[in-house]
Amino acid sequence: MSRPSPARGQHRSTIAHGGGHQSETESSKDQTQACRRCNEKKTRCDKRWPTCSVCARRNVECVYTGAPRRRGPGKSKQHVQQLEERLRRMETMLQVQQQQHADASGSPSCSSQNTAQSSTAGSETLESPSALLGSASKGTETSALKQPDHGAIGPALPVSSSGVSAPPSSALAWFKDKVSNSLGKPGFIAKSRVRAYSTDEIAWFVAPLLDEINSQFPIFDVDRLVARIEDSAASQKQGPAWTTLVESIIARVTLVRAASDGIRRCYEMAWDFMASSLKRLPSLMLDNSAGTGADVIDALLSMAFFARGTADTKTTAMLVRCGLQAHWTLANDIVSATEVDEKTRDSAARKLWALYTIDQELSLNHGMPPAIRHHDIDTRLFPIEDHATSASRTPVHYRPRGLFWARVRLSIALADIHERLYSPDASLLNSEATLAHAHQLHEMLHALVLDICPTTASSIPRAGLESSVPPCFGLDSALTLGDVSVVSLHYAFCNASSMVYSAVARAPGLPGHTREQATRYCLAAARSTLMAPQASSPATLPDMWQLLVYPVAAALTLLDFLLNSPPGIATDVELIEDAKLVAQLEHHVRDTATAKGYPLDSLVAGCREASRLALLAAGDPDLRPVDAILVYEYRAYVVDKQKVRDTLSRVTHPIYVAQGLMGNLPTRDYLVARELAGLLLGEDYMTALPPHRAPFAPDILHFDAMASLAP
Repeated sequence: MSRPSPARGQHRSTIAHGGGHQSETESSKDQTQACRRCNEKKTRCDKRWPTCSVCARRNVECVYTGAPRRRGPGKSKQHVQQLEERLRRMETMLQVQQQQHADASGSPSCSSQNTAQSSTAGSETLESPSALLGSASKGTETSALKQPDHGAIGPALPVSSSGVSAPPSSALAWFKDKVSNSLGKPGFIAKSRVRAYSTDEIAWFVAPLLDEINSQFPIFDVDRLVARIEDSAASQKQGPAWTTLVESIIARVTLVRAASDGIRRCYEMAWDFMASSLKRLPSLMLDNSAGTGADVIDALLSMAFFARGTADTKTTAMLVRCGLQAHWTLANDIVSATEVDEKTRDSAARKLWALYTIDQELSLNHGMPPAIRHHDIDTRLFPIEDHATSASRTPVHYRPRGLFWARVRLSIALADIHERLYSPDASLLNSEATLAHAHQLHEMLHALVLDICPTTASSIPRAGLESSVPPCFGLDSALTLGDVSVVSLHYAFCNASSMVYSAVARAPGLPGHTREQATRYCLAAARSTLMAPQASSPATLPDMWQLLVYPVAAALTLLDFLLNSPPGIATDVELIEDAKLVAQLEHHVRDTATAKGYPLDSLVAGCREASRLALLAAGDPDLRPVDAILVYEYRAYVVDKQKVRDTLSRVTHPIYVAQGLMGNLPTRDYLVARELAGLLLGEDYMTALPPHRAPFAPDILHFDAMASLAP
């Protein structure tokens, strides 16, 4: 049974904000005025509430003349704290309800009573482990409600030791059955712990989570998905697509909690949810039922975004390829249909391009062939060019704009960079052809930056590699790096320009001044990348883990330059400043791990050794002789400077090494990455490291999903 649209939107806003009354921010979402200080100083204000980025950077009071404008969630650490606070409030509410029911019946069991009550009231219930949303370290639960667990990790709610006596008559009864069948698995920590959640409670934390994903990839129709969850009680049996969608969303919620608190049991539970979805993947790909195409795509997208937040890049690549295959079939139907409206066409285009963007990241960084070619999508579904074509169904005024489409266009540029400069065919090119390709790619990046921020790009010289002024193909001088999407786009721009200039710097036969200029451009891109982490810190570990690959690659670029020290390119002062930038990455990772409790021991240790080598190679006057000795005598092994230099000289590009250090999908420089990790962390560490584990990935992100599904 469908509900009226106004009721859906009103209910969604109510549950998303955790209350029955709309706040002042919600009621005044049309306010668009800048703050008072930005109006007086005639500066650009991003209108963030309660403090805009300009006032926050200057540490002054930010005053708005009108009511605050509502901003999208999922873009700061404050949003994660608000999300956890909402989850804890729901936890407390459920505790009180469960205790009241237990006191009324005189029994400590609550699961069966909740099931009966939900069946009588006609509301849908969802069974899940009690540790799904429980805080293991905050200590906010009432201790009187906890029962002895005989040494095991206890739940936040009292449950019956005998379990649920009868299955609930709900549309999502599959979840309870899945949990019951998982109790015998050795990796499942929360044994015999079952809790019931209603669909309203699910929608209450699903909406903020989807908004957080949409902050980087605006592809999910949150109102539609929340309304489907609210109305799912009308159907007593859901298909595999809808089951996978809800299951993977809950797994993502659990992964965010595991990353925020460093709780291994939450991480194992998240992969336990995803394991059932992966086993259902063959039937999901063959599901041709009417009306399930959109659910299949949403399910595959949610699974891909879950795996993208881990170090299991093999599973991520497999899910992205499945999503592209299924979406390509659906896209053909959309293109051939004449009655499809523009909103449906745009939604399909966004999902397809989001999958393509992730696929290009994997294809570029891991040397995998792309699943689809971008020019096929351009002419058939959603042209990326600014001019209209006769074969296009899209109006001129509906062309893609914004950071999301800039990221899509950048992924196309990265595919061209990989094909022209780093593919096996590119190795057969002579120096003149390599330089010509670099000039064309330089102009492509310049035009893309000009389209995003004209003020910054207008100051970039168009002379290309012959210019004496290094170009800055980043967004740090035009856009505030307080948004995860802006930071990731800035990193990608710097990485793209670094790949172009690195190919020129390594090309034999070119004039010396051209190679020196290309080396300066590479160093400028690496410095811009390493300066960005100081401006903003991503909110959650999954987002942070994707972004940290680029600073690690930039640090390796500077370390390679410092160890080789070619004369005439940088002064002694610049060498010391570059070494300090590498050391700042170590401090940034260490502070992040300390503040949020992330288990980043291997990454911190690797960055520490890289920073010590960089400071020693630069001849930092602040480096004491005893520190120079410690560089070679840390953890009872010797870091050989010459071996590190020789290893870095065999690198195709540092981005391939960084992906090999932080992901388990073999890259072009996979063996070089593991050899470098052995030099920095010690051979004993690499010998004890399982084959599926990345050397620098945190322990909580290590998982071999494909091996766990093998018969």
